[in-house]
Amino acid sequence: MLVKLIVENLALIDYLDLDFGPGLVVVSGETGAGKSLILDALSLILGDRSTSDFVRAGCDKATVQAVFEDVSLPEEYSHMLEDGQLIIAREVSKSGRSVARVNGQLVTIGTLRDLGAHLIDLHGQHEHQSLLKVDKHRQLLDEFAGEAAAKLLQDVAELAANYRSLHKELSALAGDDRERERLLDMLRFQQEEIAAARLRPQEEEQLLSERKLLANFEKLHGAVSKAYEMLYSGRNRQQSAIDLLGEAAQELAAASRFDDKLTSLSEALSSALYAIEDVAHSLRDYQEGLSFEPDQLERVEKRLDQITKLKRKYGETVEGIIRYAENLQNEVSRIENSAELAAKLQRQREQRLVQYSEKSRELSQLRKQVSGSLEASLSKQFTDLGLKHARLQVRVDYESNREPRSSGVDEVEFLFSANPGEQPRPLAKVASGGEMSRLMLAMKTVLSAHDDIGTMVFDEIDAGLGGRIAHAVGEKLCQLALSHQIICISHLASIAALADQHLAIAKEVVDGQTYTRVCCLGDEERIQELTRMLAGDDSSIARQHARELLEQSAVAKQAAAGSYWSRA
Repeated sequence: MLVKLIVENLALIDYLDLDFGPGLVVVSGETGAGKSLILDALSLILGDRSTSDFVRAGCDKATVQAVFEDVSLPEEYSHMLEDGQLIIAREVSKSGRSVARVNGQLVTIGTLRDLGAHLIDLHGQHEHQSLLKVDKHRQLLDEFAGEAAAKLLQDVAELAANYRSLHKELSALAGDDRERERLLDMLRFQQEEIAAARLRPQEEEQLLSERKLLANFEKLHGAVSKAYEMLYSGRNRQQSAIDLLGEAAQELAAASRFDDKLTSLSEALSSALYAIEDVAHSLRDYQEGLSFEPDQLERVEKRLDQITKLKRKYGETVEGIIRYAENLQNEVSRIENSAELAAKLQRQREQRLVQYSEKSRELSQLRKQVSGSLEASLSKQFTDLGLKHARLQVRVDYESNREPRSSGVDEVEFLFSANPGEQPRPLAKVASGGEMSRLMLAMKTVLSAHDDIGTMVFDEIDAGLGGRIAHAVGEKLCQLALSHQIICISHLASIAALADQHLAIAKEVVDGQTYTRVCCLGDEERIQELTRMLAGDDSSIARQHARELLEQSAVAKQAAAGSYWSRA
């Protein structure tokens, strides 16, 4: 559940540090005081889109932090928990950009959105209108069906995706025959052009090295010849380096007979002489191997030019061109064997369609089985909420000729009748606003037994209600709060009186600046707030009524608990 919410510089809130308890938490305040800011803060934590409007005027950024404890997370998110606690932080800059962290680690907004779906079920002020959308009905029925439906839905979605992939590939093969022949001609031309070049790996590097040698042949030949002469044969009637070193070695060898200290120097000089002789011989061999044909450089340049042209068409390197040629062969084979491949794909598509039909039929049967249970469960809730004669019928239409889709082939729609003798009709045509609010509350109550989300938020679920019906809604919220943490924004004193924790929001102006303040009310403060909600003034009669309402609510909460546990 949500245990703490810290908000800084969010719209009219400069700083807010709220501790939340279990059970029913009611948030009240005058219209325009800023109750919606609590929802805005929670929406940011749940990964909703951020804008610069969230940032308080004159500030660079807004931050929201939420602490959750005793949460149930799927396996892919369980590693995020630290000592059973989850701390989510969202920072929004005045440019509208935001950063999200979970226990100090950066996460994407997408991850935050997925994670938030397991933490809080946020029911906005007008969300009950989503019941008017038929697509929502199938989703609600599948939620009620639980894990069995979730597993079948996953199988159906995978088979539908595979079917569509095969269908797309098959459609690509079934193109115009003349176009296919034109494509084959082009591919074969490319094959022949690359094959005629007879490319070899590392060939370009070798050619570049050869071109460098040939372009500088005279300089290279002259330098090697001069070095050989200077080392070995002598130059311009001068002794060679080897002759001079030989004489020096003889003199030093003779001197070492008189002083042992010169022996190591004599040996080192002899070794150097042998090494230089080896270099001289190698230079002679290299020189003899040098050759130059007038057209050799031209042949190298032409070959490099050919490779450059092929690189422009088929790859950045010779190796890339060779790989391209291999892929060409695979593509040519695929097109040449398209008839055989098409037959294979056709068989696979038909097989997937059969598998899809089987799984979607299983899913449809499950939906029809649980629809009766959903109707019965909602009927009990309707009675509790003052809709004693209301009836909701779940219609599941199996359409076997529909193209495969991820949700199966069923059309699911909720039909509603509020009065005896009336046939159930589509919700959008018969349900009033008050009935829709209670229907959504009934649906949330029923579905709460099938999920692990610990916190539910209702924004003015009681809008437009009063008297006995509002009291019934309050009792239902109390029952729901026995298994979930319920945060409810309300204008009704009869519901606020049932709260386990009552938060009041007020707006104040200090030095020309507007601030939204939130405080957790004590007993006397609750009486004062309930008095305001009842009468708008602080008359003795209204205060007495507020006290009586609190006393009655304590009895009602005990009754709601007893009713809940007897049903459990």
